[in-house]
Amino acid sequence: MGWLNFPKRHIRTTLKLSILLWPLTAFAQSSQPQSPNTSYRSSNSSSQVVVPQVDSDPTDACVVVGAPGEPQFGEMFSQWANLWVDGLSSRRTELIGNSTEQTSDISDRESLKRWIDQTKVLDPKRTRWLILLGHGTFDGKTTKFNLRGEDISSSELQQWLEGDTSQWVIVVGAASSAPFLKALSGPNRVVIVSTKNSNESNFSRFGGYMSQSLREETCDLDHDGAVSILEAFICASQKTKQYYADNRLLATEHPLLDDNADSLGTSGESYRGVRPVAMNAPSNTPPEKIDGQLAKRITLKARPSDQGLSEESLAAIEKLEIQLESLRSSKELLQPDDYYSKLETIFLEIAKIRFSARP
Repeated sequence: MGWLNFPKRHIRTTLKLSILLWPLTAFAQSSQPQSPNTSYRSSNSSSQVVVPQVDSDPTDACVVVGAPGEPQFGEMFSQWANLWVDGLSSRRTELIGNSTEQTSDISDRESLKRWIDQTKVLDPKRTRWLILLGHGTFDGKTTKFNLRGEDISSSELQQWLEGDTSQWVIVVGAASSAPFLKALSGPNRVVIVSTKNSNESNFSRFGGYMSQSLREETCDLDHDGAVSILEAFICASQKTKQYYADNRLLATEHPLLDDNADSLGTSGESYRGVRPVAMNAPSNTPPEKIDGQLAKRITLKARPSDQGLSEESLAAIEKLEIQLESLRSSKELLQPDDYYSKLETIFLEIAKIRFSARP
């Protein structure tokens, strides 16, 4: 009965917040969008990638299937790409490298370059998605993602994206992919790679687990009705680790995520839920500088509780959530009454924005 010793003020605060936020939870549970275009595909689905029909307008997402090498890898990469295409169905997606044989005069490398070039005319507020699924190689000097035809190196991809300040989510599901994180790290970017260094050159399974985790309800770690990129990364990292443990194999890939532009990356083991508990950064690093703060706010579909809110309301909520993380990180430095009073204020502000925006 230890809860009886909890300060009454804190109990009142908890009850008050529960009453205020309960309708939002109920709304989230009752408003899950149902669409046949976003149904989860099992691992037994056809290896033929199905792409939504779109016109010639610029696209904000690109899934690249690398050179398979062997037929079984081609089927596997296509299944992974299917899951990404399904997840990105509400966006405009271009698919590169999805056929067994290259039928176009334009190489996959050139197609990727052209796609990146056309993203420059998109609304700067729109998130760009670049997903690379396949094999990676390291020759002792240079890391490359294997394409049909000429490959693409981390430094070349860096040059193609140089100067672009738009928000990007970049996933490189391939062996030896760590240098892509260092090369592509930057402000307003989430970069995820399969390995912690270029010497982890064995076949990478993380890309598959990342693809699967996008739509799995069990990966919604904060139970807000949507799987964020951070949550998918954490889940996929756990599955990757479990694969090697179950098969009694030495782990040859250790995925990393970077979204604070320090080029270091953070492993999935550094989080409890979606909150960081261990990291490369010093202990006095502010929350907004810790990996995961941006990735936590990006989802493939809108959170049910965010539906119907204006961009201004969403921006205001995002600022309050950043304040919330900052407050939580400084909990040990505050008196309990002060901490819970500030916590209550932030929660009430968030609730006020959400309720006032509802019809």
